[in-house]
Amino acid sequence: RRLPLDNCVFGDYRNTFKSKVVEACSVIRNLVLRAKLFVNYYVLENATLAEPKCIKYIFTQNFWYSIIQLVNGQRPTNSRLISQQLLSSFDSFKTTYPKIVFPVKLFPGLSQAITEACTEIATSYTNSIVENFEEKLLYFLIYKIQTAFVCMPWKLVKKVTSDFCYQEICQGKPKWPTDDYLTKDIKAKIQTFCEPWKKKLGKKVNMKTLSADPGSFVPFLLSLNAEFESEHDD
Repeated sequence: RRLPLDNCVFGDYRNTFKSKVVEACSVIRNLVLRAKLFVNYYVLENATLAEPKCIKYIFTQNFWYSIIQLVNGQRPTNSRLISQQLLSSFDSFKTTYPKIVFPVKLFPGLSQAITEACTEIATSYTNSIVENFEEKLLYFLIYKIQTAFVCMPWKLVKKVTSDFCYQEICQGKPKWPTDDYLTKDIKAKIQTFCEPWKKKLGKKVNMKTLSADPGSFVPFLLSLNAEFESEHDD
């Protein structure tokens, strides 16, 4: 249940307590915002993902605590999670954007709050993959199928992408919708379109596999982004 602040803190200490809470929230917000900004930049700039372990660590609390130490101008205590490539990238980023560093002396008790914040960040990044993977892939498939078959009815596009394409690529149970538009030739073309994406993904997709290793799906999601960006460039 909720307990009003005025009921649990004596009046003589209330203002001091409030100011400390506000200060703590401000410090955590500044550190977390900068940490997420740099990590997002790092992942996007390293789309080839030569460091699969690093991408795996992103979904752990300890990794984010180490990144916040970097942002705070400190040397990470857990150097195993921070590769030399990431450190070099941070130094380069810091040179261009010096305000990425937010040096602040942590008062007693704040370190525990930062640890909790790191747990929330790791959880939110995991949920971003687990909860949004299907939506992101379906959006991509609908766009590609609709572009390739401009005369295909919209409802059929959605059925083909969800019932066949998504299931085929994710090693599920693909099935063709019943529709006269889907001739043998069109089915063959759709099957051909799915094959390279199925090969690129290379694993069965369900809630269990997504939750077990969300980092392994990042390269595939980045390849979807790259496909969109390539068309935008053209």
